Amino acid sequence: MNSNGKIEDKKNEITKNITSLLSENPNEDFLTKLDELYKNKFQQTLSIELIKLTLPDFYKKLIVLTSPSNVENDENSFLEQMTTSGIIPNDFLYSPNPLTFTNEAFVAFISNIDEQNQLIYIRSDNDTEYMEQLTNNLQIYYSHSISEQFIVKQVNVHHAYVGKYEDIYHRLFIDEIHDSTYVINYVDIGLRKQIQKDCIQLKSLLNCFAEYPCLTIACRLHGIEFLLHNYQLPQSTFHRLKYLCRGGPFNIYPHNEIHEVLNVVIRDLDDQCLNDLLVKEGLAFSFPMNNHQNTNINVNHALDDYDQDELNASTMQLSVPDNDYEIIDYSLTSINSKQNENQIQKQPVKSNNHSNRRLNSSTNNVNSPNRNRKNLQITISSDQQRHVQLAFTNLGRRNRRENKTTKKQDDFADWMCSLSSDESLWSNETYRKALLTYLGRIYDQGAHMYRVFTQVIQNVGEADDLDILYRLIEETKHKDEARMSIGKWEDKSRITRRINDLKVIFEFNPKSSSQNRIFDVFPLNLTEIINCEKIKSYFDLGCGDGMITSAIGEYLHLNKENILGGDVFKGQLDKISFVQIDANQSKIDLPNNRVDLVTSFVTFHHISEIDKTVKEIGRILRPGGYLILREHDCDNSRSLPTKYLHFVHAIMMISRVGEFANISDEQNKENLDWKEQKSEILQYTKTIRYQLCQQWHDKLSNFGFSPLATLFYRGNNPQRLFYSIYQKQ
Repeated sequence: MNSNGKIEDKKNEITKNITSLLSENPNEDFLTKLDELYKNKFQQTLSIELIKLTLPDFYKKLIVLTSPSNVENDENSFLEQMTTSGIIPNDFLYSPNPLTFTNEAFVAFISNIDEQNQLIYIRSDNDTEYMEQLTNNLQIYYSHSISEQFIVKQVNVHHAYVGKYEDIYHRLFIDEIHDSTYVINYVDIGLRKQIQKDCIQLKSLLNCFAEYPCLTIACRLHGIEFLLHNYQLPQSTFHRLKYLCRGGPFNIYPHNEIHEVLNVVIRDLDDQCLNDLLVKEGLAFSFPMNNHQNTNINVNHALDDYDQDELNASTMQLSVPDNDYEIIDYSLTSINSKQNENQIQKQPVKSNNHSNRRLNSSTNNVNSPNRNRKNLQITISSDQQRHVQLAFTNLGRRNRRENKTTKKQDDFADWMCSLSSDESLWSNETYRKALLTYLGRIYDQGAHMYRVFTQVIQNVGEADDLDILYRLIEETKHKDEARMSIGKWEDKSRITRRINDLKVIFEFNPKSSSQNRIFDVFPLNLTEIINCEKIKSYFDLGCGDGMITSAIGEYLHLNKENILGGDVFKGQLDKISFVQIDANQSKIDLPNNRVDLVTSFVTFHHISEIDKTVKEIGRILRPGGYLILREHDCDNSRSLPTKYLHFVHAIMMISRVGEFANISDEQNKENLDWKEQKSEILQYTKTIRYQLCQQWHDKLSNFGFSPLATLFYRGNNPQRLFYSIYQKQ
């Protein structure tokens, strides 16, 4: 008998059964008693019978338990039988939701908002009941003792598992694995979350459960891009999205599919377009979706949930620093960072791989410095995008042709200037956005940088990667508001940001949600990092003008004689005591055991004789004294993250900000032509010696420093910045 005949027979059987019940119970309340009567007489569940009838293919993939009485009597044998379907292989991929392959509008709920990828996860209105059934079945099976045999000992990235979320079992897979944390994607509820390894027990997913497709669909809002803060979705925008999506259902209109992400227009039941509303409110701007063609939506991010309450500004001064966008340290170094995939082994630390990472606490100024963004709408046409892509294609071809015909004089310079697709920062959307955002913040031109970039790239001529950077700055810096903005980088705000960072260290409270929003702190069992009462004197290596050094000393209630700052040149600030150090920072003019605290903010990677410097720090520190190191978790490989850091230095040199703000007239880079500046940039950046966080741990341990804590910024952090705190043994 064919399937149609079976369905017809089932329909006749159910109709006959219901007719029989009605005739036997004419006085019963049909709606309330039918299911119970059906079960009592025919020993079958009517709702399940109807599912079999209406959704026969779906029913085969759905784990449906028999009646409660049968479960009680035969639970063990039933569950044991389920295990015979086996554990899914490592290369398993969830079946895509069929809704992603249709352009027909459908009704859906917003199940979650992914702040880092700027995605909205939606769930079909029809899936709600099915998800409850799936969750119930997962809960029944994985709460049973039989499932203990499937506890996972060795966890693999991108392998499917089952684990609890809010005490309920869900299907999931692992996006990232760090020393002490997993980044988990709960596939049926559209949630990605970072979880401590010791807070979750993973169990193998069985084939019978894996057959059921994912219930949530990852969607990008079509035709718009969010206005970002520090290259990430501002907290205020996230909360506004949550507010707009609190109701439902919505009418979803698919537009196209890019990298398996459905691009949609969302309208509420009153036909108000959510996409347009975000633009009108100044939270996004119009932008064609082909801008995302080079976007890898599967890049790793450190994640957080923003379901927490907004931080109270009156009680919380620990706003997240402008991690990647503060050119504020005058020290022998200056810049900020992002974590690397390379993990720290001796001390558990977390790495934020990529353009990551969880989300900063926002302030009321999340969209500053561009206060006029409220009514901003930026449109880059498809023609402009085509010109950009064509320009890069031609540049890449020319670059490859020149590499073949020209003998290389300097591998480092060739790499820094390369326009090849795997070496150019401008060809990589992630780093292109980061650089444009960076320049926009320096010159207060964030609203115009894409337009300027489009103009530059269309007329790029014989330019290379560094030339494009220079032309962007030249096109931007001569505007009046841009010249005024440069001064803002040297104002008091840089001091406040540094002090707020250090407050987390000096006033560490593991239960403080505000502190936890700024940093991930390792190890996890810390109750205190530094005992401030022991600090009677303080030395800052690479103090620059001494402004930050002075502020830290005042915070620690020290007098001028015990606030010491060292640099290769003598500053003029009379609030601290300047200490002479030689050009290689290998000799510090202080007696043995002079200070209780040493800080070095993004200085170490510039020091040529670092071993001598570390030895000197150990000499001037009293036993039990502290070293606070702020550095980049990066190595010197010819990689895009390293090149990005070099370009940040180049920006500072060209723009004369940060450590290059007070260059003497004879050294003034603006008096040099670009060819000379470019040569100096290449010479300077070639001397930089980045090291991974673990490498700094190893080196300092060899000189008698014990690691106490490591703090990684949450949120997107292209410069891979971290703090490490050590104690002299």
